[in-house]
Amino acid sequence: MDSKKTISSLSFIKWPDEEQLTNPSISITPTQDEIVKQYVYASESLNNRVKNGLYKLIITADDKESTKWESWIILNTPKTEMTVSWLGKDKWKTTQTGLLKSNCPLPEMAIGIYDHQDSEYIKLWEKFYDEQFPQSLPKTNVLPGSYILSVSFNHKRFQGPISIQEIQAITKVINFDVTETVESN
Repeated sequence: MDSKKTISSLSFIKWPDEEQLTNPSISITPTQDEIVKQYVYASESLNNRVKNGLYKLIITADDKESTKWESWIILNTPKTEMTVSWLGKDKWKTTQTGLLKSNCPLPEMAIGIYDHQDSEYIKLWEKFYDEQFPQSLPKTNVLPGSYILSVSFNHKRFQGPISIQEIQAITKVINFDVTETVESN
């Protein structure tokens, strides 16, 4: 979300009163307008799909009046137009399962390589595609070792001023040896 005021809290509540988003992590990204900041909220407590239903989003500003912004959101099981599944060690297939909607952003594919250290995932390499989706891992600059390969599709849709994202991700452990770690062009 973009805001000119600092955000102090966010609540995502399933109607009538079931809290869903607990302990969200907040990242702030500057925008082209210096007085507007983009806030991204994520929660590690959501390990499964959020249940279908009616939700209330409440955002409170960190100002003297504690200004609140509220909106109702309806979540349902989305119909994704693209899916991804494994074919081999570093190969996958993408399948178009429906017609792309002209009024929604196109699905975006992300390919990432992560290292797992001290109970944290560290992103070593990532590339995004919004068309001509690859079917295998492109050349990377990752050093030899054992890592986690993630391939995902991010489907976005809008509900009023809110962007809702559905991410389908597949992951596996992959071993890089000296011959596979060539600098990408």
